[in-house]
Amino acid sequence: MTAPRRLGLLLLFAWAVGCANARHQTLRVALTATVAADVAFVEVNKAKLDAAVEASTSYEDGIKRIEAWEAKSDPVMSRIRLAYQLIAAAALDTDTSLDEVVAVVAGIVESVNKLRGEP
Repeated sequence: MTAPRRLGLLLLFAWAVGCANARHQTLRVALTATVAADVAFVEVNKAKLDAAVEASTSYEDGIKRIEAWEAKSDPVMSRIRLAYQLIAAAALDTDTSLDEVVAVVAGIVESVNKLRGEP
């Protein structure tokens, strides 16, 4: 094998390793952000449910308040589950798009922050 060809293969290998490392780093950051958003969501969810129970004047009123909160929080919980599934799929399969993973995680962080600010 000639020197330029070896150099080409070496550069190709280095590029592949660098891409794999960047992918790994992106997945690590996405997982960390998802776990942080999940923990924050659990705290917000508990506080909002407690507030709904405290503010209710009757059993029926309490049920209505809890159902109203769940209508807002259930989509966020589903997106958190989706993020975990996408991260796992991307870790096992290099064909899974990191752009989709990053977009879902960014959406979760934004949604949890919105829920924090709601009365």
